[in-house]
Amino acid sequence: MGEENKKSLWLPEAFKDEGSIYFMSAKHRGDMYHLRAAMQLEGKGYSLVLCEADMSEKRTTKDTEDYLKHSTRRNKKHFFIVPWANNIIRGEKKPEEKRFHDCCLDGNTYDGKDIQRLSLRIYGEFDSTKLIADASKSNGLPKQIWEGMFLLTNGTKEYLQSSFKTIFEEWKIYPDNERKSTILAVNRETGRSIDGVYPELDTGNGISMIRAIAEKTPKLNGKCKLSVISCGLAEEKQISGIGEYWKKLPTVKQIEESTGEKDVTKRDVEAYFLYYASQENEKSQYFKMAIGLRSGVMDLFTFMGIPTVSIGLRNMVGEERHALLAGKGFKRVNIQYDTPRHSTTAYVKNRVDRIYPPLLNSPYWDGDAPTDFQIVSSVKRTPTPKELKKKINKNKKKEMKAVELKSFSPFDEYVVKIGMRLACQEYIGWPISVKSTTGSFPDIITTHDARFCYLSEDEDENVGKLLSDRKRMDLSSIMGLRANLHDPQTTLQLSEDQFSEFYQRPHEKDWKKVER
Repeated sequence: MGEENKKSLWLPEAFKDEGSIYFMSAKHRGDMYHLRAAMQLEGKGYSLVLCEADMSEKRTTKDTEDYLKHSTRRNKKHFFIVPWANNIIRGEKKPEEKRFHDCCLDGNTYDGKDIQRLSLRIYGEFDSTKLIADASKSNGLPKQIWEGMFLLTNGTKEYLQSSFKTIFEEWKIYPDNERKSTILAVNRETGRSIDGVYPELDTGNGISMIRAIAEKTPKLNGKCKLSVISCGLAEEKQISGIGEYWKKLPTVKQIEESTGEKDVTKRDVEAYFLYYASQENEKSQYFKMAIGLRSGVMDLFTFMGIPTVSIGLRNMVGEERHALLAGKGFKRVNIQYDTPRHSTTAYVKNRVDRIYPPLLNSPYWDGDAPTDFQIVSSVKRTPTPKELKKKINKNKKKEMKAVELKSFSPFDEYVVKIGMRLACQEYIGWPISVKSTTGSFPDIITTHDARFCYLSEDEDENVGKLLSDRKRMDLSSIMGLRANLHDPQTTLQLSEDQFSEFYQRPHEKDWKKVER
């Protein structure tokens, strides 16, 4: 193992013989599924270290801790959980004695007496995802991964199956049949909270858009319609959905009292509920595919072998990692739309290296404005990140994040439609209703790819007028973004040249090819 792959951390003596560990912030709830999945791989059951754990009365990170501890215990490995920030556990200076309050080693309080600085190979979020992708290249998602997303005994599963069936009956939602085939649309609304991340990736009008796309998708065998149920949004349940389903599931205490199984975690139960509803019995599926904005739960569906459509923003932080999960091996289509929907989204300096192109981030104050080789934007966002990081501006940040999302632009809706239909025909046996003039489809559908696609019903239309309308719709979004470049409250923090490179020139080049 090369030294370049190692990092130094302050850890208990119990870790001195560990060559590799999993390490991340306990605040990164969505990424816990990546670590849990990687832990199931043969030879990859490493010990666990979590920093930034919330030890207050709220215990907001408890679910993440419990879910990852459960798998670590199964692997007979150590876990070390601390409330420290990353710069403390990875700093050069030994943590002060007072910092060991609320530290936990293998479930016991830890006093720090044998703490030492150890050099280990760290598997964080990106490296865990890469482990999963590498293991899935030859024969698709390994069985041990989807089985490991819910570590429950057979007795507990049987108990839960009975409960789950009753819950669906209460919702008046029944398994698919020859008349309907169901997609689960996942709502996300945590990004615009004060402690949330990526307000851009909240759902906004996404579920109503998905319902509209499903409504116009051609039927299977002329009689089976594509149906949509939703989850994650309480009021959506009144339309057709399961709302905040996790509030209806048996509690950990109820499960322990009924089955005698210890170490059951809330997240294992939630994962099994989703698996049961889709994959436990192919003859009794409540939904066949899941679709939603990029989030941890969308990755959970993927890791359980459930066909998945994950929607993200092109050029946004994190898209490179999630691209590793797209494709037939995962039964997943990634869609990337182009026009930011939230007012806090803008380009920031690439953290990997300043010579790399800038990336979109939301909110923009989590990064620095592009500089140096990344081309200085003519206008930078105000208030500036430095201003917003002052404590007195906490309410200002809260106010800015809470702003409602705009609807998807018309052409971005078309991009989502292409990706969703592609996933249906690729992974749930739906008839071909979208085609590409290039003859094939990539694993990630972007604005560029959608320009070369057409719908089955387009064949009955005036092709010239149809293309002209789509080109105009596409260009309208780009011109709207360009118009905001010089407004400090809306600018993408790009120069005119770089905006042209990212958006306008690809549009012109693609449409010239399409119109040939």
